[in-house]
Amino acid sequence: VQGSDESVFTRSMADGIPQFVLRRAVSFHLYISTAPCGDARVFLSKGEGEAEQQDNHSLRACRGVLRCKVEAGEGTVLSPDIKTQTMDGLKGGARLRTMSCSDKLARWNVLGVQGALLAGLIQFPIYYSTLSLGDLFSYDHLYRASFQRLQGISLADSLFSHQCPWFNVASSPPTEHIAPHATNYSVNWTLGDKLPEVLDTSTGKCLDNTPSRVCKAKLFATYHKVRALLLPGQDRAACGTYEQAKESVSGYQEAKRMLWDQFQKNGHGKWMTKPAEQDQFALQTEHA
Repeated sequence: VQGSDESVFTRSMADGIPQFVLRRAVSFHLYISTAPCGDARVFLSKGEGEAEQQDNHSLRACRGVLRCKVEAGEGTVLSPDIKTQTMDGLKGGARLRTMSCSDKLARWNVLGVQGALLAGLIQFPIYYSTLSLGDLFSYDHLYRASFQRLQGISLADSLFSHQCPWFNVASSPPTEHIAPHATNYSVNWTLGDKLPEVLDTSTGKCLDNTPSRVCKAKLFATYHKVRALLLPGQDRAACGTYEQAKESVSGYQEAKRMLWDQFQKNGHGKWMTKPAEQDQFALQTEHA
């Protein structure tokens, strides 16, 4: 972003406002080793190939409905008829729910994968060009879960659109393995990092109990550094809290509300959000 040819972004201007724009030759591709949890996976029949011959699944009436992963649980459940979780509820013993991978894919195909903060710094949303699965590929289920169930969505901001990536299946599926439960470890790495980072998924922290480089506080600090390149001299305090910085990207937030409304309009349920308190923090000096 500082003029290096290695950056995927170049500088641009939009309505007199400096922004970044993705280089023309750069595209994004997502590989998943198996069918994403939720709507794209839960209705797969044993040994199912590319498409079902008959629509005879006992739960076919629930196809397309939003589903949640439950803390310390396996698989997904139907999203409850409430929209917001509360911090005091979680501290009182309620288990945190997060939207399924299938639902997140559908969201990314409308809002882009960049999120709210980066959406305020780049000229156009970033969409996946291809989605490839290593195993358990069903075009019908993947298409419905990631694209079809949001057909008809109307977006007020012309920068956003409803995209469908090209679907692929690996020519050689991953080596089969049977694990009774998902592991409590997650690994992240991007080009430029010296080493991979291993996280404990039960805490969201590194194995030595330090904050991850992909935690919200670290990402917020990175956002401020990148924003300073575009708008030098602006006080970072003007962004307020993490929540306020995201809410200030009005076009993205409006598109997100229309996404949630379309899910409900199409009879697919309510998008479950996490407690608001988790975003109500300001940038700390040690994260700068």
